[in-house]
Parts: sequence; C-alpha cells; structure tokens
Amino acid sequence: MSMENLNVITGGEVLTNQLSNSGRGDATSASILESANENPRKWVGIVDEDLVSEVNANNPTVFIQNQTNDSIIDETAAATIQQQNSPKQEIVQKESNPSETMNEENKIPDTICEEDTTATSCEMCHNYELNLTKMQDAERNLKEQLSAAQHLVNRYQNELSGERLYRKEMETKTTTLCADNEKEVNIAKNENEECAKQLVAVDERCVKLIREQRNNIGRLKELLKMMNKDMHNLSSRYLKLLGANRKCSAEMRDQAIELPQDVDQLQFLCLQLREELIETRAAREHAEVVLRDEVATLEAQRKEDEMEKRRIEDAYTERVNGVSQELGFARSQLDSMKDASSKVEEMNKRMTEYRKVIEDLEKQLQSVQKERADLEMTVALYKQKCAALQQELDTSETVQKDFVKLSQNLQIELEKIRQAEQEVRWQFDEDVHACNQCHSNFSKNRIKLHCYHCGKIFCSVCLSATIPSGPHRRPARVCQVCHTLLSRDSAPFFSHNLAAT
Repeated sequence: MSMENLNVITGGEVLTNQLSNSGRGDATSASILESANENPRKWVGIVDEDLVSEVNANNPTVFIQNQTNDSIIDETAAATIQQQNSPKQEIVQKESNPSETMNEENKIPDTICEEDTTATSCEMCHNYELNLTKMQDAERNLKEQLSAAQHLVNRYQNELSGERLYRKEMETKTTTLCADNEKEVNIAKNENEECAKQLVAVDERCVKLIREQRNNIGRLKELLKMMNKDMHNLSSRYLKLLGANRKCSAEMRDQAIELPQDVDQLQFLCLQLREELIETRAAREHAEVVLRDEVATLEAQRKEDEMEKRRIEDAYTERVNGVSQELGFARSQLDSMKDASSKVEEMNKRMTEYRKVIEDLEKQLQSVQKERADLEMTVALYKQKCAALQQELDTSETVQKDFVKLSQNLQIELEKIRQAEQEVRWQFDEDVHACNQCHSNFSKNRIKLHCYHCGKIFCSVCLSATIPSGPHRRPARVCQVCHTLLSRDSAPFFSHNLAAT
C-alpha cells in the first residue's frame, strides 16, 4: 500500500491530504490517534487514491481501515470484504468534478457507520490502545535511557571536575617549581658570568702588572747601565787626569833644572811657577769638587733607584696577593656554581618525573573525555532526533504559511490584472500620490515614472527592470509584474516578495 496519496476521513470530513515521504506521516498518525482517543466511536478511514482510481475503472467495493502498518491494513481490509459478501454501496468514488467527489466522500462514512459501527470501532480502539501502549512504553524506555545517560554524564562530570582540580594543583606546583628552578638557574648563570668577567679582569690586570713591572725592570736596568757607564767614564777620566799629572810631575822631576843666573829672571820664574802651581791646585780642587758632586749625585740616584725598586717590588707583591685572593674567591664561586648546577640537574630530574606523572594524568583525562564525548554524542543524537522532528514540523508550518501568503498575493495580482482589463491602463501624475508597488509616498526627490507596458506609476527603485522594445530594441522600463509577463526567462515577481519576507 503506497503512502504517497492518502486521504484521512473522520466523520465525513477530510482531515489530511497527500502524505509525503519526507516524514510527515508521523504527524498524521499522531493526529489520527488524538482524534480516535477523543471520540473512539467516530469512524476513521484512510482511503488510497490509487485504489480509488482502480475502483472507478472496475467498479468493485473496497473498504480499508486505518492501521499503523501496511500489513495490518491489508488484513483488516480482507476481513471486512469477507464480512460483506454482497457489496451494495460504493464507499469511495473519484470523479473529474471535485465537488461531487467531496459530497460522495462525506456521504460514505455515514452509511458505513450505520452498518458496522460496533465491530470496527471496538477493533480499531483495541489497535489504537495497543499502539498507544507501545508508544508509551517506548517513550518510557527512552526516558529511562536518557535519565541513566544523564546520571552517567553527571558522574563523569564530577570525576572530570575532580581530575581538573588535581591537574590544576599539579600544574600550579610544577609551574612554581619550574619558576623557582629557572630563578635559581638564572641567578647561577648571572653569578657564573660575573665570576667569568672577574676572572678575565683579574687575568688582564695580572698581565698588565707583569708587563708594567717588566717595563720598569728594563727601564731600571737601562738606567743602571747608564749609571755604570757614567761611573766608568768618570773613573777613567779621573785616572787619566791622575796619570797625566803624574806624567807631568815625572817629566818635571826628570827635567833638568836650569835656573837663570839673573836674580830678576829667577824671581820672574818663581812667580811664574807659583802661578802655575796655584792654577793647577785650583783646577785640581775644582775637579775634585766636581767629581765629588757627581759621585754624590750618582750615589743619591742609586739609592733612589733602589728605593723605587723596592717600592715597586712591594706594590707588585701586594697586587699579586690581591690577585691571589681574587682567584681564591673566584674558585669558591666556581665551587658554589658547581653545587648549583648539581641542584639544577636534580630539579631537572624531578621535572621529568613530574612530566611523566602529568602525561599519565593527561592520558586518564583523555580517556574520561572520550567517554564523556561518547555520552555527549548519544545525548546529541537524541537531541538531534527531537530537533529534526521539531524542524520538520516547523518547516511544514512555514511552507503552509508561505503557500497561503503566495496564494493571497497571486489572487491580489490576478484581481488587479482583471480590473486593469476593464479600465484605462495609463495613470495620470496628479491622480497617483504613492508607488503602486512599495506604496511609498512621492516627494520632490522621488520622481514619478510610468511603466511602458501597463501605464502605472512607480518609483525609480521599483521600476528598475527593462525590456527591449521596438525595431531598434530600445530598453523600456517596466514594472516587475510586466517584466515577468514579457520575459520568459526571468524569475516570477512573487519570488522576490517571498525572499524579502
């Protein structure tokens, strides 16, 4: 039995027409059940229009009762045919005139109700009660499953919240430990860098001091060499002068004394020798004074050089001691850095252990989330089924409203077209104050424009369509209704109105 073309007849009135295959049969069966529960003695029949056409062709009597599935309907129809051995009335007759078919359909249930009211009503009530109990049991089972699933979801949500709290605590602990470790590592790195800088500075200072001391020692050696050279020059000069004087004295001693015979010459010679002796004594004393001064200055300079040398050695030893102390401090800092690095390694080991624990917890959390996702999927499926049924109901209602609105618009436009055939099409500007389509009032900014086909006045927005006209195919402005009539390929004007609503 096909479910495509069915008429549900209750008490001589047609309730539903043309059940589609898109899931609207459930709503029809629900309406039938409600009507049967409200008045179980009222006759409810389902007439197949395909079978009605066959009846019109062969003229047999056909009787079909309403059941939930096709097999029960066929069995009930066969039982009723056996009970009625002599068919005397036509139950359903489909003719070309729809008014006559409706009248006959209204008469058919009354005649049937007079004959077999008691048997069919009891049997149908029993079937409806069975179907109703089945639906109630199914609904109860679905509610129990939904409550159990909701209970599981709540329990898993509680467990998941506990796992989240524990995970947050572990994450806070790990973050604090990581922050402390990073701080300690940064402090140790900074101290290590400072120690390295200090070591480099100490090495540079040591190298600089050694270079300065070497330069000072070289300079002092050169100064000592110069002083020794000066001493040698002075001693050689002194010895030279001493040897020259001795030579002169020896020559004078060996020289034969030739005294003059004259007393005057002798006195003159004595005076001359005395002057020479005085000059030599003065020169000798002057030379001795000069030599003594030079020896004293050289001795003082030597003492000063020795004192400077000792002072430099003392400063060098002090610097060396300071550098050794700094090296000891740097070594102690290096030892502390080694201890800090060992602590960092221990903290890294702890971090790896904590990460393993976190990974295990994440795996557990993923399993719990997977279970929750499965439960949510089941709940979503139930919700989706309910939403699909609700959506089908809403779509059917909206489609009915759209068709009603469309039929009203079509009737209005048809009436306008019929009225236009009985009057002059052209509208004068002074007779029209509002657009015939959008009904907006005209002003100075809104110009009145005529449709070149119907002659009505529209605004520029509503008169945007054009149609080529005349031998030169000039574009002529027409309204949307005329554009639909003149252009075969264009969309109908009422489709724009439906899209806008």
